[in-house]
Amino acid sequence: MVRKTMKCLAGAFLIVAMLSCTKLSEREVPTGMEQGLKMEVSALGDSIPLKWGELVAVSSASQYSVVQLWFKDNEGNIYMVPYNTQTNTFFTNYKHIKRR
Repeated sequence: MVRKTMKCLAGAFLIVAMLSCTKLSEREVPTGMEQGLKMEVSALGDSIPLKWGELVAVSSASQYSVVQLWFKDNEGNIYMVPYNTQTNTFFTNYKHIKRR
């Protein structure tokens, strides 16, 4: 008898839990942020240019052993180039943000 009551209570709990779930509303873009700053994509040559300045940060880009190297030059421009640690290679393209 106790087993049957426990099964009914568990079933009722699951039904109440499923009925209490509501769909989240779609995320709205804040006003004024519809067209934000975009990074430019350019081809990377055979080396990282010295004019990019100092390496300022390294961040993890994905679960596939890819990191991002971030550089900042004297004018404040920011450059980012992805690097694959497993294959020991840089990606063929880099991204940059020009400061004005």
